[in-house]
Amino acid sequence: MSPRVIPIDGRVERITPENFQLVLNFGWNLQNLASFVRREPFMAVIQNEMAVAVCFCSRLTPHAAKSGLETLEGYRGQRYGSAAVVAWASAVKSSGRLPLYSTHWTNEESLGVARKLELVMYGSDLSIR
Repeated sequence: MSPRVIPIDGRVERITPENFQLVLNFGWNLQNLASFVRREPFMAVIQNEMAVAVCFCSRLTPHAAKSGLETLEGYRGQRYGSAAVVAWASAVKSSGRLPLYSTHWTNEESLGVARKLELVMYGSDLSIR
């Protein structure tokens, strides 16, 4: 994932225990939120002093990190998710890890983020029942 600037109405911030109140509007309970903040880096797009999109490490190893992305319903399709992913990927790269973005084939919104960022498919799951 190459670093790029995604023009948005707002700013991108790294979420830490000191500013976690910016993401309280996502409805996570404080225990879950503490777990997310520990999944460094945790990046958020801030508009009107609240997070509208967040990207964090859903999986983390010494060599790679997998993204977790959430965008509030009224802010989807406006590049906020893409901006959060780019900021997250840049922070992951600076930690010496490989940033990985994945989604389900039926998640059209997440596939849209991947298309906007011109990401390259690196694998696919196979399930046999």
